[in-house]
Amino acid sequence: MTVLSSDNKINVNSYKELKDRQGREYEELTENKIFWAFGREQFDRLLNKLNLTEEQFCEQFSKYYGGGFIRKSAIAEVKALSEKHYKEIQDMKNNFQFLYDGLYYEMSNHEMFYSMDYEQALSYLGFSVRDTQSNKTLLDAFQKARHDYHEWCLEHCC
Repeated sequence: MTVLSSDNKINVNSYKELKDRQGREYEELTENKIFWAFGREQFDRLLNKLNLTEEQFCEQFSKYYGGGFIRKSAIAEVKALSEKHYKEIQDMKNNFQFLYDGLYYEMSNHEMFYSMDYEQALSYLGFSVRDTQSNKTLLDAFQKARHDYHEWCLEHCC
């Protein structure tokens, strides 16, 4: 359950809950503000869908990550939400259970079994291996999540 404390700081009992809420917030904010086109045919369909000429489109949109386009009027809002979401995770950097839950979830949610690239799980939470050197809680959570995930793989996959 997500609860706001009296000082409006987020109190999260689960990484998955936070991730799901952040996903819903992002989807709600970006609906009809971010679009994707991976080639000329898709771009032409997008222009048709939006009922815009290419010139009008260029006036109203900027390029966005990975082949996307964002309405220029939404850039500040999307940036603010992204910063808020990043800060929420960073605010939990000393919460062992949150970090463990997040790291284990990301290890389980990606192709870690094939790649065994556990560092990737850190990056999904906005951390790097270097961060584990200065944050003992993060290091402990990472080591436990890696151990527990590896044990799960050995038990269920072999």
